[in-house]
Amino acid sequence: MTRIAILGPEGTVSEEAAEHLFAGMDVELIPYRLISEVFTATAEGRTDYSVIPIENTIEGSVSLHMDWLIHEVDLPIQAEWVYPPRQNLIGFAPSEASSGDPPGTASDVHSEVSSMAASDARSELSTGTASDAHARATSGTVSDERSEESAGEKDLLAVKLAGIRKVMSHPVAIAQSSQFLKKYLPHAELEHVSSTAEGVRLVKTSGDAGVAAIGTVLAARRYGLQVLAQDIQDHKNNFTRFILVGKQPIQIKPTDTYKTSLQVTLPEDYPGALHQVLSAFAWRRINLTRIESRPTRKKLGSYYFLIDIMGSLDSVLLPAAISEIEAIGCQVRILGSYPSYSYETSQSEV
Repeated sequence: MTRIAILGPEGTVSEEAAEHLFAGMDVELIPYRLISEVFTATAEGRTDYSVIPIENTIEGSVSLHMDWLIHEVDLPIQAEWVYPPRQNLIGFAPSEASSGDPPGTASDVHSEVSSMAASDARSELSTGTASDAHARATSGTVSDERSEESAGEKDLLAVKLAGIRKVMSHPVAIAQSSQFLKKYLPHAELEHVSSTAEGVRLVKTSGDAGVAAIGTVLAARRYGLQVLAQDIQDHKNNFTRFILVGKQPIQIKPTDTYKTSLQVTLPEDYPGALHQVLSAFAWRRINLTRIESRPTRKKLGSYYFLIDIMGSLDSVLLPAAISEIEAIGCQVRILGSYPSYSYETSQSEV
């Protein structure tokens, strides 16, 4: 069985993404508390591979993870794939809150929602007449009705969440859900924790209906909590790029798409060196999908470049381009040449 290290605890986006990629394969996912432990588990041979979130549509590159890949371990990239992290507000269901909860907890929210609904119903019965109903039916449009229904749902959601005093999650998840938090929980304390699943776990152990977390549906199931609001991320086209690092290549599923990642350090005092590097790829019509600078940690103003390239080292053109940039004095480290998998929605997710 293939052992794969992921960022834990159970229920993180990393676990969801790994389950998506390795669906149907005989693998064991082993959660670790810190990303450094995820890297070292594979570097020291306790696991075969590590799942590393490396880039996000909204937040860009995860610098800490890139730095670990470059400076701390020597693990080639063996695969990459993208997965859409869906953020959800997770907490205790109203029925799970004890009757002795203080004001503002889930039980009070549930009572408020119920009493509001009953009051609205009585008001409509006592004041509405047949002529009023006829007038509303003839003058109102379908769009008006939908608008009113949507507004009503938002009002009920605001009431439902009124008792939440604190929201815990990974800082990236909080940033990705900033508009929702500003609208529905403007006064809630925001607490950063090591992962989305860790926030859900802390909510469970607290037993406090006034505390919620931003996390995955998987985490809510694992810890027996309720999804209070679904898909709360600001951007619905949010995707995270994951890489699989390990010492040996792995066959996951067929694909015609391959990438190669390089670390390129320019020679000092060489005017136009970066231009020559890019030209070596450009005139061969080799497509670069990313170029990013990171500090070398040697002295101020000294940087290396991370370059992602469409294509495999098995091609003729790419090795020739690498040889050309090495000829001008660049140091080139191959981080991996690997299959790239796009996101495919399974039937169960539709």
